[in-house]
Amino acid sequence: TMWTTKLLIVLLVIFVGTDAANSPLSAATKGYKSQEKLINEYGLNPTLANLSPLSIDQAVRDGDYDKRNTFYLKSKLAKAVVFAEDAVAASGGSDPGHQLRINTYNALIFYLT
Repeated sequence: TMWTTKLLIVLLVIFVGTDAANSPLSAATKGYKSQEKLINEYGLNPTLANLSPLSIDQAVRDGDYDKRNTFYLKSKLAKAVVFAEDAVAASGGSDPGHQLRINTYNALIFYLT
């Protein structure tokens, strides 16, 4: 019975961990982080060592991007906003970092227009 209890605990940890990793909040967070990586790798020149919404904002406003990539940047920023909105909804608005992305990226999209 002791082994059975340990096995049940291990299985519970595995399933709970799996559910948390596949949660809507986790998916939304991964989604906007993926867009930020794409912005950094293919949109900014030079790429940023410390990637954050504010560093992306500063790089774009400083003109550290190829102007021919403006549409690309705007599309990735817009996708990041959608993922951040999903994250706000999934978290109940408890994490201000999601809202920061929404505000910052919407302002950048307007700036690039």
